[in-house]
Amino acid sequence: MTDYFELIFQYDFNACFVMDKNLCVLAINKNHFIFPHDQNFDSYLGKSSLSFLRKILGNSLDSQRIDFPTTFKWQNRICKLTNRPITLKDSAVDITVCQIEDTTELTSLNENLKNIKEISNAANLAKNAFVSNVSHEIRTPLAAILGFTNILFENHQDSEQRMKCITTIRRNGEHLMKLVEEILDLSKIESDHLEIEPLRFNLADVLEYVEAVAGFKARDKGISLEVIVDKSVPRSVVTDPIRLRQILLNILGNAVKFTLSGGVRLEVSCLKKDSFNNCRRLRFTVTDTGIGISPEDQRKLFNPFKQSDESMTRKFGGSGLGLALSRRLARALGGDVLIAESCPNKGTKVVITIKDNKKLKIEPHSGIQFSRADEILKARNEAFKNLNILVVDDSPDNLDIIEYMLKPTMAHLTMAKNGAEGVEKALQQNFDVVLMDIQMPIMDGHEATRRLRSLGFRKPVIALTAHAFKEDRQRAFQAGFDDHLPKPIAKEALMSAIAYYATKPTEHNYKTALN
Repeated sequence: MTDYFELIFQYDFNACFVMDKNLCVLAINKNHFIFPHDQNFDSYLGKSSLSFLRKILGNSLDSQRIDFPTTFKWQNRICKLTNRPITLKDSAVDITVCQIEDTTELTSLNENLKNIKEISNAANLAKNAFVSNVSHEIRTPLAAILGFTNILFENHQDSEQRMKCITTIRRNGEHLMKLVEEILDLSKIESDHLEIEPLRFNLADVLEYVEAVAGFKARDKGISLEVIVDKSVPRSVVTDPIRLRQILLNILGNAVKFTLSGGVRLEVSCLKKDSFNNCRRLRFTVTDTGIGISPEDQRKLFNPFKQSDESMTRKFGGSGLGLALSRRLARALGGDVLIAESCPNKGTKVVITIKDNKKLKIEPHSGIQFSRADEILKARNEAFKNLNILVVDDSPDNLDIIEYMLKPTMAHLTMAKNGAEGVEKALQQNFDVVLMDIQMPIMDGHEATRRLRSLGFRKPVIALTAHAFKEDRQRAFQAGFDDHLPKPIAKEALMSAIAYYATKPTEHNYKTALN
């Protein structure tokens, strides 16, 4: 039988021993025992297996009986005691092979897998909740747009009622567009694909624009809006002006929205230099006399689609994305967004900090072009006279919209339904400007523009597209476009761009497309 035990031990790489049906030790695998002890294992042969285990494991096994399987800890390791009953064919003796296996790594791996599964389940729940919220937020303005459009089809309204329907459709369309942009921004931040473009610009330009937009909403509600700029604030700063404007409009928009009486104040100051980074920070403090936020609700405000109270959504509207997006954008700009003070029914103070990257060697920016220069707008009517414009787009609705926008200008319009047709018409006729969609069948806008440039077409080509990211603009310029206007197209932006480029040569992009 000893030879049989040695055969068992030869192929068993765990610490193990053999006991009989009376739980007495018959043999011990001394060579593979994982616990080093200066014990004479042979002295335990024929003795109780429980006393043997207690002797080598100490207090790690404190039970009065042996239960299989059993998990226990020994010297910061996790071990498992298992058994395999065996009946010998050439003997009436029944034996049990017991193993002591170090399962620390396996247990750790299982715990990690369990945690990963829990995280995955939580992520799925969060994804489902996000999709549900997005669906709800999109369906709400869509329902209003479709509902009031159907009312207009009935043709039973007077002029005042029709104007109310049109205003409601436009307001919900703008809300829907803002929601889509915020979701895309959040997605790019979460995937670490958000690009920040620092520029040196005049801070007053951003503040004046923000004050004008938020001030209009404040006056409409009958509340005040005050902007105070401290003397310490530099005239020229270096950060991303578009993202800064977005943050300020979100926070000021919330302050105006939730303030029923009193007013909103924006204070701009400059913090002392950070001795570690040797940089200065700008601080924008937004204080309102609105409904305030309870301490419990403040903790969840920076989560997407969360508002302090579900009833707030029904009463004041909004998607709950503004604060979450603003904080992420501010952190991308080296700062943060914090709720400094808030008291229900008394008001809220929100502090925004932004890093001023003045150490960067960036040439002064000529001004943030939120719209075209005034002189272009004044001269555009004259520029449109007898202008030949080619519009290339596969969507009949988009062609109708552009035709409606440009019809009063007395410009001559020619339509093409895809890139290949656009190239053919552009080369056959003398056009002053080409308006080109990007995503089209047969030949897309990029290929069509590259084809035109390679064939010597030097007239302005303006991209009109739903692809609105920075990399989309860069790709358009590389293809030979002169400008890039995102859809939905704003009438003023479209007309200003046409008037601007109709009299401007396109040598730069022409050469870029050929290189």
